[in-house]
Amino acid sequence: MIFAFFNLGFGELFAIFVVVLLLFGADKIPEFARSLGKGIRYVKDATDGVKRDIQSSVDEVKMDIDDNVKSVKKQADLVNSVKNQANKKMKSVIDEITESVDEMSKSAMNADSSSKTSNPL
Repeated sequence: MIFAFFNLGFGELFAIFVVVLLLFGADKIPEFARSLGKGIRYVKDATDGVKRDIQSSVDEVKMDIDDNVKSVKKQADLVNSVKNQANKKMKSVIDEITESVDEMSKSAMNADSSSKTSNPL
């Protein structure tokens, strides 16, 4: 039977347990296990704290980016609105100029034709 713990078999784990029992004695093993558990808990809490700090930093950056994107979209909408208004105004000015030129052209033609009819040469 093979355990996934460092790819050690049952025999190896039993040999390690016997060595630990001989080195520390039966009364020291629970204290050793408690200390090991506290150490593991301390490392886990520290890594969780680092993860939380990194996540909060990422969230702050994400919020800043979202705010900047909203601001840019607002400014782009404003620019588009001004562009549309300018296009409408230019179209109306062009229409007025075209209308004035057409009227002047008709007036000039009428004046030309009336001068030809009144002054036959």
